[in-house]
Amino acid sequence: MSRDAALMVGFHSRQMLRNSFFVQLIVVTPVSFVAVKALVAYGLDAPLGDQVWFEAGAAGMWSLTTMSAGMIGFQRFQGTLPLLAVSPHGAARIFVPLVASTACSGLLCFPVAALAVLVCGGQVGWSTSLLMLLSVALFAVGCVAAALTIAVFFVLTRHAIVYEALLVIPVWMVSGIVTSLDSSPVYLRWLSVLSPLTGPVATVRALLDDADPSLVWLGLSACATVFWLLVARLGFRDALDRARSRGTLALL
Repeated sequence: MSRDAALMVGFHSRQMLRNSFFVQLIVVTPVSFVAVKALVAYGLDAPLGDQVWFEAGAAGMWSLTTMSAGMIGFQRFQGTLPLLAVSPHGAARIFVPLVASTACSGLLCFPVAALAVLVCGGQVGWSTSLLMLLSVALFAVGCVAAALTIAVFFVLTRHAIVYEALLVIPVWMVSGIVTSLDSSPVYLRWLSVLSPLTGPVATVRALLDDADPSLVWLGLSACATVFWLLVARLGFRDALDRARSRGTLALL
């Protein structure tokens, strides 16, 4: 990522954090996830797992990532969309940092989740393995790839924001955020290959459970991330051109 792109992502992220809706989402989703996990653990008289903070943070980050479907429309609300659409810098340079800021802002869900786990009397597990850092980084990049792909569908239709909520729980299930894929149906495991989040979640869970992580899952998630980045790259420019010609961006 170039310095200019990083600065633009930071700018858009700061703008998001000034909006109470995004701040509420960053806080409510991971805290609610931890609360449900803590309630289940209390009912079973079992300790709160060391990996719950990561699962809750991942759930919150993905919830914020789905907001990428409405980020371009949010610029219309702010009155800046016409200026962005006619910028001489090109669509990719303008809209990619804008959309990627949704996933990057979601990183704040992890410290919120860790604090919620500590309040509930749990432990925040961590591993000094390089695989831990690699998994967290790959999870973040996977969310950016997914955000860019989701944004393509918004450009194609003004009503995509209606469907963004439908992406939250299914991806939680497919990626193994809610429960381990070992106890999931076979068809769900096959679908999980398409998710760039599956490998990082499975690797972190294995590391914190003192189990041997599967590098295969991590490799598959890396491939899925590259695949969705390519889909977003190929589809975004074409989708934007079609939206301009059809007037579905409603620039005026």
